[in-house]
Order: sequence, then structure tokens, then C-alpha cells
Amino acid sequence: MERPRLLALIPARGGSKGVPHKNILEVNGKPLICYTIAAALEASSRGDVANVVVSTDDEQIAAIARAAGAAVPFSRPAELAGDSAKSVDVILHALEYFQQQGVAYDGVMLLQPTTPLRTAKDISQAVDLYAASGAESLISCYREEYVSDLVTYRKQGDRAVPLNPNHNKGLRRQDTPAVYVRNGAVYITSVVYLRTACQVICDEPALLVMPKERSVNIDSYADVELLKWILQK
Repeated sequence: MERPRLLALIPARGGSKGVPHKNILEVNGKPLICYTIAAALEASSRGDVANVVVSTDDEQIAAIARAAGAAVPFSRPAELAGDSAKSVDVILHALEYFQQQGVAYDGVMLLQPTTPLRTAKDISQAVDLYAASGAESLISCYREEYVSDLVTYRKQGDRAVPLNPNHNKGLRRQDTPAVYVRNGAVYITSVVYLRTACQVICDEPALLVMPKERSVNIDSYADVELLKWILQK
């Protein structure tokens, strides 16, 4: 099984409304982004990824990333650093930079710093699974033990519209198919698919299953407190 040559790209823009400057928020003694950089560099030392790069528009983030050992070879343009910027455009910008430098990759691994509990082992397993699957992309998920379409509804006025027609038939959730929730920790996509489809995730991606307790995604201060508690434990 031939493993692909992957660029590990860590996107970290300066703006953030929910938690200002959350990518470098200090969590248990170090900036949030450093957890992701450390895992990526360990994976790089094992040969799982070819290069660890941070894409940012913020000089403070860039300085912290470089001090932690990541490369920051370019500055992300302002039009790709706003709330409406798409991940695929950020990735394509990075690929264009390296193409101009004469550097080619088979695929890109996107590692969001807001999901800091993924490990180098998770990254290694993701690469092996992606290489073996033949899929155009891979996503990481956790298995949700309670929430499924059996117990979820859409709101229509003051009424609940069930997503599953058997919601009131006495079925046990344990008897329904397992649901896997994307956790944002690891994405891998082939360069060919990125450039032709302009999407990060294909229709049937390979699936890396991670524990739910390591799938914390930082969107609020409550998430930050949960992360601190997990790290302390």
C-alpha cells in the first residue's frame, strides 16, 4: 500500500467572534494551536505527513506557530480570512503557493486547531485508512450513542416534525443504525479532487472513528472550560 505525500495544513485566521483570538487562547499553559502543531509534527517525524504548515493572516499567530515548530511560509490574504471564507479556498491558496515553489503533494490533511485533542496516532491511522480506502477524501467522526433521527425533529411553527417516521413506534434507539458525527479533527482530500470539485469532502468519504471525549470542538467559552477539565483529568 503506497502512502500519499500529504501537506498537513493548519488553518488559523485571526478573527473570531465567539471566542476572540481563540486559536492562540492559552489553555492549560499553552496556546490552543500548539496542541495541533505538536500532534502534526509528531506525525511528520513518523513520515505520516510531508510538511506541517499554518495558514494565517495574523502575525501574532504566525509567530506562535513558528516558535512551536510549524512552517508559516505565506500570509493568508484578507479575502480568505473573513467569516465567509471557505476551507476549500484556503486549501487551494496554499496549494497554489507550493505549486509556484515547484512543490507537489498528493493530498492535503486539514487539521483545525479548534479540535485540539486529536493525537499523532489519530493522524497516522487516518493516513493508513485513507490510503487503503481509495476514497477521494476522509473525515473524522465520533459515534453518537444517543442522538439519532429517531429522537430528533424539525420545528415548524409550534409543532415538532419528526425526522424519522418511526419516532413514536416504541423503537429503542439501540436498535437503530449508529450515527457518526463529524468532529472536525482530521480531513484528508486528494489534490485532484480539491481542484476539480472545489470541495473538501467527497460524497462517500472514508471514516475515521475517534472517541467522543477527544472530539471537543472549541466554539464557545463553555467548550474551553470543558477542554481544560479534560486536559487536567
